[in-house]
Amino acid sequence: MKDAVAVVEEFLNRDKWIAGPKLTIADISFSTIMEGLKEFKFDLTPYPKVVKWLEECRKNIPNYNLNDEGIASFRELLAKLQAEAKKA
Repeated sequence: MKDAVAVVEEFLNRDKWIAGPKLTIADISFSTIMEGLKEFKFDLTPYPKVVKWLEECRKNIPNYNLNDEGIASFRELLAKLQAEAKKA
């Protein structure tokens, strides 16, 4: 996973957004993945451009908060599955 995030960091060394100077579907798609990594305790701090880009995504992608709702649902599902696994 570190290699994949490093590739995104490299893209962001060239432009503000993943696919160039403008926000595209690539940013929308990748931002959901990057936000989801936090649920697995993946540390993004070694990737400052990714962290800054996620802040920009939050500001510029309409209805970005819907991703937060999806992550909250995922968090609940993951907790439920982990609890079930402990019982088994």
